[in-house]
Formats: sequence, structure tokens, C-alpha cells
Amino acid sequence: MIGQYMVALITPFTAGNTVDIKSLKQLIERLLQQGADGFVVLGTTAETPTLSKEERLLIVDTVIETVNHRAAIWVGCGTNCTKESLIRMQMVEEKEIDGIMLVVPYYNRPTQMGMIQHFSYLAKHTKHPIMLYNVPKRTGTNLEVETMEYLVQQYPQIVAIKQASSDVSLCESHILKQHQIKILCGEDSQLLPFLQAGCDGIITVSGHIVLEEICQFMKEVQLGIVNEKRYQFLQEVAQLLFCETSPMGVKYVLSQRKEIEKYLRLPLCELQEENKRRLDVFFDYSNKG
Repeated sequence: MIGQYMVALITPFTAGNTVDIKSLKQLIERLLQQGADGFVVLGTTAETPTLSKEERLLIVDTVIETVNHRAAIWVGCGTNCTKESLIRMQMVEEKEIDGIMLVVPYYNRPTQMGMIQHFSYLAKHTKHPIMLYNVPKRTGTNLEVETMEYLVQQYPQIVAIKQASSDVSLCESHILKQHQIKILCGEDSQLLPFLQAGCDGIITVSGHIVLEEICQFMKEVQLGIVNEKRYQFLQEVAQLLFCETSPMGVKYVLSQRKEIEKYLRLPLCELQEENKRRLDVFFDYSNKG
């Protein structure tokens, strides 16, 4: 199962720097009520590089228990080390999830052949469906369409791609269409071009704040309607929430709405005061919808 309106979940923290399970459960419940049909757990938005093994397992188990088969659950297992990615895959191999997400290895910037070998090795070692995650601005390299096409032809368990860039060309790939690969927009500001190119859904960060508006906008576009006022609003939301490194913006807004505490883990830190003021002016903190 792959959701159409998926949220890349944050990780709430307490003042004692532990995972705030209560807030996480409440956040999931609200998002389900507002239309979320899927969650990506332990992705970039979750500050996953700062989480311990025990915390990662706690978060996965909490999400599984809270969602209780009401939405899709995909777990981020990719790292820039093939061996470590395998270990993280094995941690969730027997979990009741819908699949695993594997990001392009970051920092070491592998070639296209290196990516093929990395993803091929991992695909051979899991029973779960796989979603590839291409996010060039964080990884420093791009997973080319031709490489994706090769991988999906070789490994039928690769069923989806999260594309976090402005490149919509993979939506037009005949090979990806032939293999019924789901293309998910991973960049909130690029939702309209992706929808117009024929993508299958979104994995959103802004959805923590404006999920109902995103769902409505997508439904309208699928009917051939582009609501310019709603589109402009969502573009402004994306611009503001990503004014500094994500998830700093979205966690600030959620903390102002009293849904989570304000805490992030270093090396992420609080927003600059100027950006806090910009968000305060734009968002109505009395409304959690």
C-alpha cells in the first residue's frame, strides 16, 4: 500500500531530550483525521541521523501501534553505508509495515554504477517493497532516470520513487509506467508541476500544518482545476516552512500551536528570530486545522 497524501513525520522531543511519544501519537491521530493515508517514518524530516537504534525502534513501533492499519507506513532505512543500511533494514524486516525507503547515499556521492550496486545489494536482502528516495540537494548527487529504469527492471520489489527535486521527467518514463512505479513528489513547492506531469501523490512536510489544503488542492488538480488562490497559499507555506533547514520551521509552528515542544537536536537549532516573526505573522496558531 502506498498513500497518495503521505506525511514525512517529524520526531518530537521533550525538554529532557527524549522522544516525545505522547505528542507523536497525538500528531498522527490529527493527521489521520485530516486525510493522511500514509506516513514516512525515519526520513530526513525525523532528524534520523541524531536518533539511536533504540529510539528508531521505539518510533517505528509507536507509529505502527498508533496507525493500526489505517494508513500506509514506510520506514526510512537508507544511509551512506551499504552495510549500515542493511542493518537498519533487518531491524524492521519482521515489522508490520508497507515498505522501506532507501535514500541515495549522501556525502560520499557515489557514481550511477555505485548507486546501482548499492540498491541492488539491498534489494536482494529484504522481503519488503522498496521506495527509492532521490534528494540531490541533500545527497550531493542525482539518481538519474536511466539508473532508476535499470533498477526497477531488475528488481520488482522496487515499487515507488520519492523525487525531491524539480525534475519531473521520470513521470514521463515509459519504462517506469510499464512497471507501474509510483512517483511521489517529495518537494512541497513542486507539487503542481508534478501533478501536471502525472505523479501519483506527495510525501509532504508542509502537511504537518496544512494537510487538508494540500489534499483539496490535489483533488482539484486531478479534476483539471487549478485553484490559484489555494496554490499561492501553499507556495507561501512551503517557502516559509523551509526558510531555514527543515524541519526547523515546521517544528517551530507545531510548538507555537502547543502540539509539540520546541526542541530539536544539534546540529539543528531554533530558527532565527526574524524567521520566527515571519511565521508568527503568517500562521494562526489558534487553529490546528
